[in-house]
Amino acid sequence: MIIKMSSLGDVILASSSAKLIKELEPQSFIGWLCEERNVGVLEGNPFIDEIFIWDRTFKGFIKTLRKARRYEWDVALDLQGLFKSAIFCLLSGAKRRFGLKELEKGSHIFYTHLVPNFPFLHAMENYLLAVYLSLSTTRGQKVLQKAILRLKGNKLKPVIYLSEKERAKAEEILGGDYPFVVLCPGTTWLSKQWLPERWARVGDSLAGEGYKVIFLGAKKDSFLVRKIKESMREPSLDLTGRTSIRESAGILERADLVISVDSGAMHLATAVNSRVLALFGPTNPLKQGPYGVRHRVIYKKPKCSPCRVRDCSKRICMEWISADEVMGLAKEMIRERGELHS
Repeated sequence: MIIKMSSLGDVILASSSAKLIKELEPQSFIGWLCEERNVGVLEGNPFIDEIFIWDRTFKGFIKTLRKARRYEWDVALDLQGLFKSAIFCLLSGAKRRFGLKELEKGSHIFYTHLVPNFPFLHAMENYLLAVYLSLSTTRGQKVLQKAILRLKGNKLKPVIYLSEKERAKAEEILGGDYPFVVLCPGTTWLSKQWLPERWARVGDSLAGEGYKVIFLGAKKDSFLVRKIKESMREPSLDLTGRTSIRESAGILERADLVISVDSGAMHLATAVNSRVLALFGPTNPLKQGPYGVRHRVIYKKPKCSPCRVRDCSKRICMEWISADEVMGLAKEMIRERGELHS
């Protein structure tokens, strides 16, 4: 039983855990507990045998727990690390219960084993390390070192499995085959937001290069995108709040480039192999950045960063990122993509 419910980006980063388990234990049965709003990431994943969907209500929690307890779990792996996920881990009835160290205070009391959460590893790598250790029958420093070595040699990455029907739906939403760049300015943290007028400059610059500019995001991002569009001279397509997770993934898959702040949309783009230019400020891109070598990050790292403060009045870490720098790097990445496909 894998427990990873939210947020969208974190579920995406954990998405390859099921594949790793099947590689290590081909006969295993894998269940996954996920919040209803993020389940689109896991649908169609051939390595997950059953998804247990929670609607975030107490009644729904009990209903989902009853479904999960139909099985006799050998291992429950809590990759969430919150009090509520740790309780589900305990009540699942699993003989061995694993959780990451140094997450929500108090959650550790519900586990039989704690696994490291190393600051020098990317979040996705820590999830995979937890998988290795949860399936190991022995403990100790040598086992840990061996697991890290295996991890570094692994080719796993965030993934979402789309059908051809879903890809056709994305093409239908786009309304044609043309070069386009996706901008994803929305984020749940105010401190991660970049300035609307700079997004507008980047959008206008890319439109001037012959690329259609498309905005993607959740419904709550619509106000921000409207502010950006008001400052733009060139036309753009606003799809914020109008696509599901899987429809968004299909659109991102076809993009020439995705420019995003640290958000679920950024990780969704990496899961469909799109090239990402990510703008980072209060969070650490070495731990939370787009996973893989094809992507680029702009991170100015003032002394106060990474602070992980959700609402900051100064936001110098984001203000230090100029529109010219983003435009220059975006055009360079598009040119590199063209050279690879020529």
